[in-house]
Amino acid sequence: MSIDEDEPVEIPDTPATRKAIAAVAAAPMDFTDEQKDSLIRRTATVTKKVREAIVKQDTRRRANRQEDHAQAEQRPVELKTEEVEHQDEIPAELALHGGSILRKNAPLIVTVLVIVAGIALWFYHSHEVKRRAAEAIEAAAAAREQQARSIVTRVRDSWNADDNWEDAFSSKGAAYTPYTIEIESALIKGRPIIAFGDMEDVRKSGEQDNSIVLIQDIGRKTGTDLRFSLLSAPAITKAILNDEDRQSDTFVIAATITSVEKVSMPPDKSDNDQDYFLAHGVLHEAQPIGLWDMHPFKDLLSHDRLRSGDE
Repeated sequence: MSIDEDEPVEIPDTPATRKAIAAVAAAPMDFTDEQKDSLIRRTATVTKKVREAIVKQDTRRRANRQEDHAQAEQRPVELKTEEVEHQDEIPAELALHGGSILRKNAPLIVTVLVIVAGIALWFYHSHEVKRRAAEAIEAAAAAREQQARSIVTRVRDSWNADDNWEDAFSSKGAAYTPYTIEIESALIKGRPIIAFGDMEDVRKSGEQDNSIVLIQDIGRKTGTDLRFSLLSAPAITKAILNDEDRQSDTFVIAATITSVEKVSMPPDKSDNDQDYFLAHGVLHEAQPIGLWDMHPFKDLLSHDRLRSGDE
């Protein structure tokens, strides 16, 4: 991936860009620019130029942090070196009278030591407060993860849903860009599937009381742009509309897919491909499991972690 530094791109403040920035910021320190770009593609729908700008911004932020850390470590070494140099320059006559000067300044030295001890105690207390706060945040995140995993397991088991359909796109020899017939083969199996995604829209259908729910899939194993157009019963639609965080929450869904089509769209201004696959079917259940960047989703949504939650 190459980033054109001659043409800076302003990153718009949208839910999609905020989601992408949060995902990249949480990525491991050894992530390459290509891995960050791939993570953004799986996390949010933004243009290629915006993806490159987000990757560049994150790389610069990490470089600045490493430089600040290196300078902070270097400073104590420089101070110690200066102290040694100054000690070598102490005149001999001052060394002879050192004992007398020490006795005269004993009260001042004691005061300084008390102040230093107080500062050290304050720093220790401050560190403990921060450590406990960090532990509380980690505990809350672990609780949210456990709750999300429990919801996913319950939805999957309630509908005997297929949670392995994405394996077809990650196996050895799988096509990077699948055809419609391959998407159909993975999704249409006569039983519900499990998927994860963002709610894009809810609209009326041609059937009385029922609605059409549009969902952007968050692929766990593929970057294919897949969306769902699902017929939703009134009770399911009402639950979605009552979710206060529905525009930012990630949902786990159980749905039976009946057909798949490829929607052709004109390229964007940066000549990025805008085509996507649209799967039609029936929505059986949709449950919110929180924000994408509030969970370690790469682990949480993996098959192994889901199976471990059953044990």
